[in-house]
Amino acid sequence: MNDMKKLDDQKIQELLENKALSEDTIAQNPDIHLYNKLFAALKKEPEISLPFGFAAFMTNKIKAQQIKQTSFKSYVIAFATTGLILIASCMFLFVFQTALVLQLYAFLFSVKYILVTAILAFLMVQYLDQKFVKKRFS
Repeated sequence: MNDMKKLDDQKIQELLENKALSEDTIAQNPDIHLYNKLFAALKKEPEISLPFGFAAFMTNKIKAQQIKQTSFKSYVIAFATTGLILIASCMFLFVFQTALVLQLYAFLFSVKYILVTAILAFLMVQYLDQKFVKKRFS
């Protein structure tokens, strides 16, 4: 019994693996009993399971990423198309109705701060929507 108290970790592990210890010896010595329980727990493989709805969650996440990529392209295309239509309209209007275009530019210049504020507010709302709201649901 005194020999059992002097055993180190490696020796206890060897004795347990070789089943050289009786059940009584394991039960009497608290260190060996503790090691026996530890080795039994380590031999069990952990149970790994995916949460319920994991496949649906991943599918939704992939779809959201794809939509985000295509939505950016559609925003660029819509912005470029709108800009080209406005520029073409102003050029045609300038060619046929020069006085009207000058009045339009004078009016837009007089309300420039209102226009800039409205555009910046719109862009800020879009940015905050992308940053906080859509991020939460994707």
